[in-house]
Amino acid sequence: MHGHKTLTSIVRTPPEGPLRISKEQGISNHQSAAHDAQIYAFFAHHYDFWAQKLGVSHEEWDWCHWGENLTLRSSTPLDEGDVYTGDVWEFDNGEPEKGVVLQVCSGRVPCSRLAWRCKQKSSWLVEVAETGFCGVYLRVIQGGEIRAGSKACVIRYEGENEVAVSSTAQCVFAPPSPPSTRELAENILRHPNLQNMNRQLLERKISMTDGEALAEKNAWKGWREMRVSKILAKFADVKSFYLVPKNETPLASYLPGQFLPIRLPSGLARCWSISSWSDPASLSSTYRISVEKGLTASQWLRESCREGGILNARCPTGRFHLDWKPQYPPRQIYISAGIGITPLLPMLQAHFTHATFCRTPAIWIRIARNGLSGRLFAHKIPNTPETGEYLQRITFFTQPRPASTSKAATTTSLAGQPSLSSATCCATPTS
Repeated sequence: MHGHKTLTSIVRTPPEGPLRISKEQGISNHQSAAHDAQIYAFFAHHYDFWAQKLGVSHEEWDWCHWGENLTLRSSTPLDEGDVYTGDVWEFDNGEPEKGVVLQVCSGRVPCSRLAWRCKQKSSWLVEVAETGFCGVYLRVIQGGEIRAGSKACVIRYEGENEVAVSSTAQCVFAPPSPPSTRELAENILRHPNLQNMNRQLLERKISMTDGEALAEKNAWKGWREMRVSKILAKFADVKSFYLVPKNETPLASYLPGQFLPIRLPSGLARCWSISSWSDPASLSSTYRISVEKGLTASQWLRESCREGGILNARCPTGRFHLDWKPQYPPRQIYISAGIGITPLLPMLQAHFTHATFCRTPAIWIRIARNGLSGRLFAHKIPNTPETGEYLQRITFFTQPRPASTSKAATTTSLAGQPSLSSATCCATPTS
């Protein structure tokens, strides 16, 4: 698709004969590429609707063109707004109590594969989601056979939380900022029968909504007095300074990777990256900056600044930060050298604690003098199952210690699935 190898099961033709269905395997000889629901159903009259909308002949689209396993006609008008998560569909094959029983577990969220299949731009997916005419996902309660002409009766869900399947796609594609978007997502997530993949999508939507709400919250204009609450020197060349507001009012939220402009008592101003990250759902009470040995401003901080001292700071800013707006963020590559880890550290911390990114593969390429300096803040990367599975680390030493030079460099593949291994290489500095 668009020049890239893509895993998908959307390109199919209607099979001959019945579909054999089991509770354990779903449809026999069927392999899903991405979705964890066992069966996808689409309404036949939507083919007429979308063919007319897009100006194509219905004959150009055979059944299964939208990737469905079942194409349905209803005796009374039935759309995704009339189908509810938890509904049960009982198919009658002529044998009492031996028909297939399916349960609605969500509505389809249209993706780029569908746009490609229908020869449309990705922007078209917004229209698809708004109509809700996306189809229905189902899980198998009782197996058997379904063939062309099979009939089913619909048993309505009787739980407290009624969720029309059309609302899932509408919520995922809705603007994140209105409170109604978060409320709708929370309502859908409360449903016990919701498909796992859509559960993850909606959890990401909530994290995006929270991020929008917190952006620049408690921001201030001009300079503000900050008190140095703590100074740590865990590494020989680097000191970390913890700053809290002098007047104890909340600090502004920030994005991982942004920096803090600071003015010293001499009037000299400089920007330092905020080198830590906390859950965006809770407002920051402390900023941490980490400063390496250097001249002028850095030297004054390291040699003259004391705990309890007052510094002036502007609001956090900067455009070099982690972007968690994409619904499906691509593989991330982080590259740092020496103290350059300070903006990447909060990015990596956020990567593996944020709902949008925690299962996104990442590669961290790190350049250090030797194994000692290579440990700079490495212990601050979250130690989670996702980190072990999705983060690949590659380290280059420019001046390795003698004990390191005898070790053979290992290599890892940057293609395919993320590797659990780490590469350690020796390198010669270049201009």
